[in-house]
Amino acid sequence: MKRLFAIIIILVITIQLSACGLTANEKQSGNLKLKNYIDESTTEIKIDADKAYFSNGSTLAFQSKLSVDDMRNSLAESNPDFTFNVIDDKQILMMSKANYPYTLFSKNVIDGNNNSIDDIYVVINESVAGNRNNDKICLPYHLTKNAFVFSENDGQYSLNGNIHDPYYNIVELQSSPTIFTDIAAFYQDCGYDIEYEGGNTTGGSISVFESHQSPRPLYRILVMSDGNNRFAMQFCEGTDIYELKAGEAIGNYVESLNKKDLDAFIGCYENVESESVNSFIESVKSCKETSSELFWRDQSREETVIKVHRTLISEDGKQMGSYGTGEVDCTDYWLVKLIGGEPKIICQYGYFGDTVSELGVYKEFKNHEKDDLVN
Repeated sequence: MKRLFAIIIILVITIQLSACGLTANEKQSGNLKLKNYIDESTTEIKIDADKAYFSNGSTLAFQSKLSVDDMRNSLAESNPDFTFNVIDDKQILMMSKANYPYTLFSKNVIDGNNNSIDDIYVVINESVAGNRNNDKICLPYHLTKNAFVFSENDGQYSLNGNIHDPYYNIVELQSSPTIFTDIAAFYQDCGYDIEYEGGNTTGGSISVFESHQSPRPLYRILVMSDGNNRFAMQFCEGTDIYELKAGEAIGNYVESLNKKDLDAFIGCYENVESESVNSFIESVKSCKETSSELFWRDQSREETVIKVHRTLISEDGKQMGSYGTGEVDCTDYWLVKLIGGEPKIICQYGYFGDTVSELGVYKEFKNHEKDDLVN
């Protein structure tokens, strides 16, 4: 048996997804040892393969000429404790009874020249772990536009993933009519509690909690739709809004409105019409913030979406713009951007999707062809 060396670099959450010095086992069948870095468990999977290039780690690869349907039948027969479902002509999803049940068998494999390789299966544990602020990141590979690059050079093999760190990169998703609820279900199946706002056609925000008792989510996922059957997602940290500079925009707004300070109120915004502002200020007797929460944060663009709940009370008989008269409880979504280090309100919409459409990351997604995001 010839000993070969390999490097696996799946660029999802960086550090913990690397392995080297693995062996190619030239035999018809064998066991794969699939590592789960979240709970440090190892799952053994029996396979029929011509060669196992990577047989130990969180991302594995082996050679087989079996079709997806035949491979599914072979895996099911050899591994009765697991469930195997064919997703499409390139992918098989393995489900277990473990805390993190998803494993993907993928034939979405190409060489360095972008040519399809038909006899390589990549096996990836979808419960990978990153060390960003000790977050434990699960990523639903089977719901993404994923591809793996497999290369061989003088007996050395390498395997590289095209999905990069989802905190800083847009991850293209499958064009599925149920993509949003499928992502939400994935995290529930992985044992997390979730809260979400949005839907399959519009996209939205999914907050992933260790449990409902957790004071803040582990992370938030923005799911975007371009309205033409294209979807993408990006992650952000589950920070408390009051820990961020952007959160000061709420206090500035409330204080300047209660003081009827026109200049200070105008200063809360990037752009605002002073005539309409003056009329609004004069119509409001008081404003009280009842609660606010972070809905999205794009750290690289210094943009934050905040869901703000507040109570407005009008001066006697005066109309508070579109909010009406009397005591009004209102909720809207603010896009706040740091400009010159100071938080400025860019827009305030009653519908989350309208605010998302103003985000820089959404405009990037909207204005690029899908192949530009995948490659």
